[in-house]
Amino acid sequence: MKTKRRAFTLVEVLVSVMIFSVSIYYILQIYSDRRADVVYIVERNNAVMQDTFFLIQKDLARYDKSEKSAYDLLSAPLRPTKDQSLKALKTLKRTIRYDEPIRIYMDEEHTTPVATVEKLHLKGLYSRTYEHLRMGALRLQ
Repeated sequence: MKTKRRAFTLVEVLVSVMIFSVSIYYILQIYSDRRADVVYIVERNNAVMQDTFFLIQKDLARYDKSEKSAYDLLSAPLRPTKDQSLKALKTLKRTIRYDEPIRIYMDEEHTTPVATVEKLHLKGLYSRTYEHLRMGALRLQ
């Protein structure tokens, strides 16, 4: 005499499929949220790396409140020759704002600055502020 094997009922199968599909939905939702964060971080890092094209220029104070491309700043010293390089440098544009340097003095007479802080603002898709601290000569008496 054969015994019947107990199988899952239709209701049990539907409940398990429903639980599985809901869990997969939430896993995909979490993945897509994290993917957007990763894309933002990568784009922001690329913009910061592109800012180095502007930061290598020695005298950025003369470009205050003007929009320049990386090509405008680098064409003379680097002389790029490849078409791809020229296109890439011409598309990188930032508006440059240069604040007056802040001088830091140690003595009350303000004779010789010990340090100078320069602020540079690069406005674009992802705006950034860069500060440069230049140390002067400290005179000991």
